[in-house]
Amino acid sequence: MRVDARDGTATTTQFASLDLKRRVSKNVVAAETVAYASEALSGVGPEARERRESLARRIAAVGAVLEAEFGAPQLVEGCLVDDEVFVTRTRPRQP
Repeated sequence: MRVDARDGTATTTQFASLDLKRRVSKNVVAAETVAYASEALSGVGPEARERRESLARRIAAVGAVLEAEFGAPQLVEGCLVDDEVFVTRTRPRQP
């Protein structure tokens, strides 16, 4: 997903059809197959689109805070866990 930090619009660039996710429980890592078409953010229709756009607005807000904090546009990596956005890495964006 690409997010425009100016207005929070989201453009979905691609979705995979199947992949693996890893879940850690009691110090054991288990791999599970993910069918992305059934995931809330990957679905089709207005509900999925609104969920993606809502998330994009949240991500744009995080990006704006990071840009203000570091004084320059940032490339940001992160993840979504239980509907909460976590930043895992940020660095200055190269022109």
